[in-house]
Amino acid sequence: MKPEYRPHRPTGPALGRPEDKLRPVPIADMDPGLRRDGANGKGPVTSDRLAQRRASLSQSDGETGWRPSCPPSRRAAIAAGVGLLAAPRLALADEEDAKRERPQTGDVLVKIGAVDTAPLKAADLPLGGPQVLAWPMDPASKTVRDGSRLNKVLLLRLDPAGFDTATKARAADGVVAYSAICPHTGCEVALWLAATQRLECPCHFSQYDPKIGAAVVGGPTPRPLPALPLKTADGRLVVAKPFTGRPGFQQT
Repeated sequence: MKPEYRPHRPTGPALGRPEDKLRPVPIADMDPGLRRDGANGKGPVTSDRLAQRRASLSQSDGETGWRPSCPPSRRAAIAAGVGLLAAPRLALADEEDAKRERPQTGDVLVKIGAVDTAPLKAADLPLGGPQVLAWPMDPASKTVRDGSRLNKVLLLRLDPAGFDTATKARAADGVVAYSAICPHTGCEVALWLAATQRLECPCHFSQYDPKIGAAVVGGPTPRPLPALPLKTADGRLVVAKPFTGRPGFQQT
């Protein structure tokens, strides 16, 4: 008859009570090194093994607890590296946002297609038309707001004697500024009818009178062109206030 096999389970004061020896430790309280030991088959993680691990690290470090698996210096280096990688992207995102912003108070105007970005002056525009297309530009950062076609501005230099009161208040040295985007279907208001001094959209022939706030005088467009109030500073044309209305067209 085979003898019954009974596993040996050591006891004694030096080893403590068996139930303490085998008492499991919550995963959250484990040292990473002990967690790895358990995963690598080095035996169960008990409270005694945990205490021994803490004591050995405390003696080597002079600390009261174990060190994290990733030293602070390494964590700081990783964080710094992530910050360095993210900084150019954030800067680029900020620049793109600035390019898409509508004309802001204090912006200057630069001619679209010009080789340089010299701010426009009233004398740079032909008296009596045609219109000149321009982008607004932040004079401090030199950011040209060309990230959206809705930022296109048409400039006209006319005799202010023919302006109505509201248009005269928004003009600077006879220069008026309007959105270059037709509110009908979003085409560019590219034509100038010199005989009647009217702006015309080539898509569906909507017409606007720039002397009276770009009021609609013909065609299917539903509303006037939004005006951009101007002023002058050091001879340059400067945005005095944002657009008087929303540029672009609205689908119905």
